[in-house]
Amino acid sequence: MDNSQNSIKAFTDAIKRMAKEECDAINNETRQIKSQRLDALIQQTRDKYNNYVDYELLRLQADTNRQISILHENEKKELAALRSKLTDKIFDAVLTELSNFTNTTEYKKLMIRSFAEIIEALPDEELEFFVRQEDMILCDEICKALDRTLEIKPADDIKLGGVKAVGIKTESLADDTLDTKLEEQKKLFVEHSGFKI
Repeated sequence: MDNSQNSIKAFTDAIKRMAKEECDAINNETRQIKSQRLDALIQQTRDKYNNYVDYELLRLQADTNRQISILHENEKKELAALRSKLTDKIFDAVLTELSNFTNTTEYKKLMIRSFAEIIEALPDEELEFFVRQEDMILCDEICKALDRTLEIKPADDIKLGGVKAVGIKTESLADDTLDTKLEEQKKLFVEHSGFKI
């Protein structure tokens, strides 16, 4: 019986050893599968996290750019309003000065000189002159100073002063009004004042 007990024991030990080897192999394979799945899960989580972070960064950047654009546009509008206000203030003062100037003898001299320059510039043209209603009282004085009879009419579009002339034959226009000069100066002022937007 000893032999048979030894055989059974050897057989049992062999089965236990084989079972242990199988268990170890299964445990190793299980650990390996767990490790692979964990690595895959970690990588998947990283990818999702990175994608989410990239998405959020792009969204935040787009929101920030939109807000910057809105602020920039608002600043431009405020600067344009300020520039317009300053320009208006400056040219309101100029209008006051021009209004005062039109009541001086210097203005009468300027009107006579303007008429003479237009006549000289268009010598062969039959001219029709236009002045503001308030300057119609200067007509006799201008004609006398230039020693000629002129056709002078009031014009509603001349508000500040000066003279316009139209050639009756060629319809050529000469404009020496304070209105036009002021508009030209205003444009130049805005272009060259340094009030850039």
